[in-house]
Amino acid sequence: MTSSYVRGPVRFPVARRLYRRYAECTRWEAFVHNHFPDRSLATTSKERTRLHKEVDAIVLAAPAFQELQAQWRTKLALGIDLLAAAIRPQVPFSVLVFESCYLAEELVSLARYDKKDWLSLLKKHRNLETNSFGLKAGGGNAFHGQGHLWRGQTSSRSSRPRRTER
Repeated sequence: MTSSYVRGPVRFPVARRLYRRYAECTRWEAFVHNHFPDRSLATTSKERTRLHKEVDAIVLAAPAFQELQAQWRTKLALGIDLLAAAIRPQVPFSVLVFESCYLAEELVSLARYDKKDWLSLLKKHRNLETNSFGLKAGGGNAFHGQGHLWRGQTSSRSSRPRRTER
């Protein structure tokens, strides 16, 4: 994951973070195999959820597993770190653009706290209170994005997310 500063032709990376899947970082499958050698690992999502419920209490109690689990970070936590890394050295930016998987209260709150406007797509399964608005491209023509485009403005009266639909 990276954060970059972009202003016209000027572009440079600000920070980067490495994301690793939970099972990869914690070596969950190896711990399950060590504690439950007779159990086969589930292949479907439903079976894997059932397996987690059955074995997690024992696997999570292992000190070696707890040490690995403490190192794991969610994508959202890494995204917040990237934003903080840009704010700390006072990189001169006013708009934060991020992918839809990062549209969460924690990131929006941090952007709002630092008086940064933000722009993101919204996943269809998200359920947020919104107000409609119109977004125009550089020439004054209406902007037609794909999916739902969301923005937050620190200068508006309301700090709630707003949306436009194509």
